Amino acid sequence: MHLLASLQQALASARRTAWLRRADPIDRLVVELGENLELEIFLGSDLLAHLDPEEDAGDDAVDYLQFHVTFPFVVKRSAVSELADLILLLNTGLPLVGLGLRASDRVAYYRHVQIVLDSRIDPRAVAETIGVIERIIGQYRPVLEQVASGEKSFREVLADA
Repeated sequence: MHLLASLQQALASARRTAWLRRADPIDRLVVELGENLELEIFLGSDLLAHLDPEEDAGDDAVDYLQFHVTFPFVVKRSAVSELADLILLLNTGLPLVGLGLRASDRVAYYRHVQIVLDSRIDPRAVAETIGVIERIIGQYRPVLEQVASGEKSFREVLADA
């Protein structure tokens, strides 16, 4: 059984809504976080195989899970620099660093990578990681969205803290 399918079953038993999204180029496990947010989880080896099918992926005993959430708002052009400053500040205090910004297309996201050894995924560790990511997003999404929309500046956020 594919690692993502077994992880899906484990998360279902932990009462997490998750489904496999069969997609080109790689399959993903999608976990519902609520409030129009989806956490996508995929295997690094799948991504590497897609990027360069001829390249040897290296040590088969080591892989990684990538957790990725795209925030459902677009960053105003005038707010890109302000949001980048906020993300840099927030990442210095996060237990799992991963807030990011693709400035070219004005998209804010959260990304975390977890190592997988010997093709063994610990569902409890993954469930805990999902919980931490969910708490981080729940705590910081409002202020990220305020700065991204231009409603508040980075300095205003600092003054409010």
